[in-house]
Amino acid sequence: DHTYRITYTATNAAGSQSASIDLVVNANANSTPAPAPASLPTTATQIVADNSGPTDMISLPAETDWSPWLANMIVHGGKIHFVYTSISPPDITANIKKMHYISIDLATGARTDIYPSPWIVDGVTILNPDGFFAALPDTSQASAAQSPLYFVTHSNDNRLTVIVSYNNGGTWHLVTQGEQYPGVFYAIGGNRKITSGNTIIGLYSEHPIVTSTSVGIPNVPYTVSFVSVPVSDSLSPPQLPTATFTANGLTKLTLNIGDPINYVWNSSGGTGWNGSYTSDSPQCGLGAGPNPWPTGNSASGSKAAAIPACEADHTYRITYTATNAAGSQSASIDLVVNGTMAQALTPTPIPTPAPSGTNANLQAQINVLLATLQALQEQARQQGSSAAPTFTRNLYYGLLADPDVTRLQQTLTAKGFYNGPVTGNFFSLTAQGVKLFQKKYGVSDTGFVGPLTREKLNSL
Repeated sequence: DHTYRITYTATNAAGSQSASIDLVVNANANSTPAPAPASLPTTATQIVADNSGPTDMISLPAETDWSPWLANMIVHGGKIHFVYTSISPPDITANIKKMHYISIDLATGARTDIYPSPWIVDGVTILNPDGFFAALPDTSQASAAQSPLYFVTHSNDNRLTVIVSYNNGGTWHLVTQGEQYPGVFYAIGGNRKITSGNTIIGLYSEHPIVTSTSVGIPNVPYTVSFVSVPVSDSLSPPQLPTATFTANGLTKLTLNIGDPINYVWNSSGGTGWNGSYTSDSPQCGLGAGPNPWPTGNSASGSKAAAIPACEADHTYRITYTATNAAGSQSASIDLVVNGTMAQALTPTPIPTPAPSGTNANLQAQINVLLATLQALQEQARQQGSSAAPTFTRNLYYGLLADPDVTRLQQTLTAKGFYNGPVTGNFFSLTAQGVKLFQKKYGVSDTGFVGPLTREKLNSL
């Protein structure tokens, strides 16, 4: 003699749905029973993976027994992008660790493998690319191919690092870096969609102890931090810088020994600058080149000089290059120097004046004396140019093909602190040489060439 409503409710973040049963129980047991409800299926519908389509292996076949660490993936611009690290098994004598960035074209299945070791982006070294991709929300994959694709990771010197590609992973450029962290970044993850406020958001965990043996030890604290990176300034590809370079207002000129020459260079939109030159054959104690021309390591400037005697009978191309995240632009000067080395360095003998002593004879002596003085001044200038270089900017790990790093390596080699190749690249061997120099001269041995180290170098 009772009635019932029995309700079953399912909920999720969007809300809830309910289903109910109405039940009436009769008093007379001999009355006609209610019809039995339809029986439920004994087995619920199962979820089955659809493996009928084409598939591809992300890691390499040779790495089947290796330990892979898949950092992140994203579908962007008609491609699926993967970043992962692969570590050799313990039974391999050499501990091999490879980072991989690959992309697969979703329409054709074409695979592009990029295996830089390390991955160097605008001079920043990335060896273990833990991190995540991020892109603008976009329903059209065709248009997404032209929109920026970001990757948030960490550099080898323990800085959170954001890089960007404007051609769907073809090339990458540095966006920004955080402060150097003394410990270890353990894991980095985040939202693959950039917010409506043009911000990348994510999380990272860090370990305060640098030694690898401390990772994973119980009771050693990890911290988890939130990261927010505004990217409004990098949503559009940067434009190439401009570069102009002239000598005496020209880009092609012919001069004689001792002639004045005034170089003027200028760039807009650049973030780095360098100068170099080549010649038709070795001259002035240097090879044909390319040789660094450190004067051009600035956004703009000028330099006045005179053609030295050792450049006689040579041709030169002097190039000024400005770079930024979009690439580089160069401007060049073609210079021809007349004369011979012998004529430049051998003054004309001073003639003995005639007994009568005329004005013309006196003027001839003056002209010869002036020519002799000019030749001596030129010799003195050449000797002075071989003095120790002056370092005017900080130098640090990761610089590539840098003229000042070349001069640093040459200086450290001459003083016995460096025995590596002179390449202009600032990596571990150069840093070791700097540290030895710093220890010798009482500077904190950080390997970073800052004001105190530059002062010691310039005093040599």
